[in-house]
Amino acid sequence: MKFNWGHGIVVTMGIAMSLILVLVYFSYQQTIDLVTEDYYPKQLVYENQIDKQKAYESLGEKVEIEMGKMITFKFPSIVTYPDSITGTIHLYRPSNRQLDLQLPILLDSAFSQHLPLSALKNGKYEFIIDWQADGKSYLMKEFVIVSK
Repeated sequence: MKFNWGHGIVVTMGIAMSLILVLVYFSYQQTIDLVTEDYYPKQLVYENQIDKQKAYESLGEKVEIEMGKMITFKFPSIVTYPDSITGTIHLYRPSNRQLDLQLPILLDSAFSQHLPLSALKNGKYEFIIDWQADGKSYLMKEFVIVSK
């Protein structure tokens, strides 16, 4: 049997269909996590986040994040007592929702909070600190690459 242009077309179409099926299979294996489940209600109050970020930017001191064996969040001492600062620290991992952490703010006498670096996997995180002090709300966001 001689190989002619008709056989070439059939072979080419078979390879193309196989490639499409392989791509469809791999696309179904990908996990796609939404940033948040309740996207629309949060979008309606987004102006509040902008106001909190502006309030944070107007502070003289900023929240310092130090990375070592421990992750240390050092808050500005804008109030007399550390217990006056309340809120949450959200460690958001864009690539995998299961690696997110959310912690309440519990400061020591030096206005610091510590977290062991071993609690996080290597990769990119966004540290979102939403906190209140003296009746004002603040929001800080910072991207950090964790590598141990």
